[in-house]
Amino acid sequence: MGEIIGGIILGPTIFGLLFPDLSSWLFYSSPGVTVVREASIKLGMLFFLFVTGLEVNLTDLSRIGKKAALIGLVGTLLPIGVGVGLVYLAPRSFWGPTVQTHFFSFALFVGMNLANSANPVIAAS
Repeated sequence: MGEIIGGIILGPTIFGLLFPDLSSWLFYSSPGVTVVREASIKLGMLFFLFVTGLEVNLTDLSRIGKKAALIGLVGTLLPIGVGVGLVYLAPRSFWGPTVQTHFFSFALFVGMNLANSANPVIAAS
């Protein structure tokens, strides 16, 4: 949760609002920069998943396999459901006109982001 809040504070939401010139200079975006940024994000996630995989002990799988599968399913499907539900609970006008054409896709996007934000916590366990 701290990573998400830090991203909101240091990203365009707050930092960009308070210091727009400094934000545009610091987070300069051109096609070349965007390609490098996207590649580094994917590479970082790949390393993260690799290191997490190194910590998995497959001999424990036969002992705790069903419990682990249940916890994994609930830990994934519950945040997705909560995210979709929150989008539908808010008035449709709250989300803006751009979202209205693909509202269910947007709701799934929010739910998937809630489920994905738990990856560092799951990996640390």
